[in-house]
Amino acid sequence: MVKGGLTEDYVLSLLRRSSHFAELEKEKRVEKTSVNPLSPEELGYLSVIYHCIVHFHDGSDFSFILKMPSLQRFTEGVDSDSHDDSADLLFSCHNRECQLYALLSDLDVLTPKLYGFKTVENRVKDTGYILMENFIGKAVVLGAMGHATSKQILNVASHLGKFRAEIEKLPKEEWSSLCDPFRLEIDLLTAMMGPNIAQLLEYDYDTFHPLVQKLKPFSCQPFYEYLLKGRAVELGVESLVHSDTHGGNLMFKTSPDGSISNELATFLDWQSGFSGNSLFDLARFSVVSADVDVRRGVEDEAVQIYYENYAKHAKNPNPKFTKAVCQELYDLGVLMEAIEWQILFGVFACKPNGQKERSFEASRAQMALRAKLCMEDGIRLIEKYRAHEILEKLQK
Repeated sequence: MVKGGLTEDYVLSLLRRSSHFAELEKEKRVEKTSVNPLSPEELGYLSVIYHCIVHFHDGSDFSFILKMPSLQRFTEGVDSDSHDDSADLLFSCHNRECQLYALLSDLDVLTPKLYGFKTVENRVKDTGYILMENFIGKAVVLGAMGHATSKQILNVASHLGKFRAEIEKLPKEEWSSLCDPFRLEIDLLTAMMGPNIAQLLEYDYDTFHPLVQKLKPFSCQPFYEYLLKGRAVELGVESLVHSDTHGGNLMFKTSPDGSISNELATFLDWQSGFSGNSLFDLARFSVVSADVDVRRGVEDEAVQIYYENYAKHAKNPNPKFTKAVCQELYDLGVLMEAIEWQILFGVFACKPNGQKERSFEASRAQMALRAKLCMEDGIRLIEKYRAHEILEKLQK
């Protein structure tokens, strides 16, 4: 029995539904299966993740990742009256991730190989899961609040540009109806804004209060929708968006010496993908997971590389997606992150178990600087794009 209530035989039975594994098992006999949970109990919000290895009689093995939605984890600290709504959201996100992994599996994009999945149609009877490629030993997660290098940002930009081109190979109706589950289908941001802004102001009232006040009119769902989707649709350039490309959802290849390289290995966690402003993905990675001097120093080049790689790989590039449009959409992504930093500081500024107080103090100071300067950038972009006039039209 594995921690979490799974048995090795049960995990093997899931894998045996995979045509990929069936081909392996034609020539080999399974000796044993090992299953180890990767997610510590105090981490993660939606799922429990297991590293699984099937050992064959000839000494070879096959390793894979099993990801299962966890209602217990998702509803910790949530009022019991809200559990039904939380369950609906959790399983909807799991099903979205299954849908997108399947959709992307035949494209030349950096996502894990898909070995199998099961959606949740009946949350009482169904046990949802995803079986996918294992990158342990080949790549590492940067971390949500990591320190992305300029070369990592440029590498991500190049792959995101190619990703946009690859998406155009799919029939648009397969993804165009997808809506952001956290920001637009429901408005979690507004609910989270108050308590997290309070933490930001408690940390440094004099610095953040003026910034919060300037962003306050724009911290509303109609404006989120414009930044994330509406403007891209208006311009005729919407595409598929990952939506949560901080460094905790990206893995970079390891160098021969074991250190993290500048080359992206894969994008993980597709449970909130939607149709809209694809440059939001580049903005989120560079704003959340890089120090501000690095981001500001490289973002013009990153937008250029994104655009060039899209044009290079697109079979029939969308003529409406010009370099100027690409830049505007990136700017709108940065503005969205300026609004979200009012939440992100409180979310990520919790002290991890075992971290020394002085180290935690330094980490919070780094996050506060990212928040402050991104919020200032957002306020500058409000003026550049005359966002007050846009907001006025949206609210009519």
